Amino acid sequence: MIEWQPIVTAPKDGSEFVACYGRQGNVKQLVSWNTIHKFWQSKGEWVPGFENNVTSWMPLPNPPKEQS
Repeated sequence: MIEWQPIVTAPKDGSEFVACYGRQGNVKQLVSWNTIHKFWQSKGEWVPGFENNVTSWMPLPNPPKEQS
């Protein structure tokens, strides 16, 4: 089972994950670390206030398996 983790443990390898804005009413957003410019991004754009507002992250689930 995938569980929420503290944001300080979020991956900085460019992989996408779901971020939870706990102080903003639990808004969730797909986020990744921009490994070239060194900032958090969503849909290729900088996420302002990320460090101050995001409390948790969760890895994306594996895609469904093809059915035969």
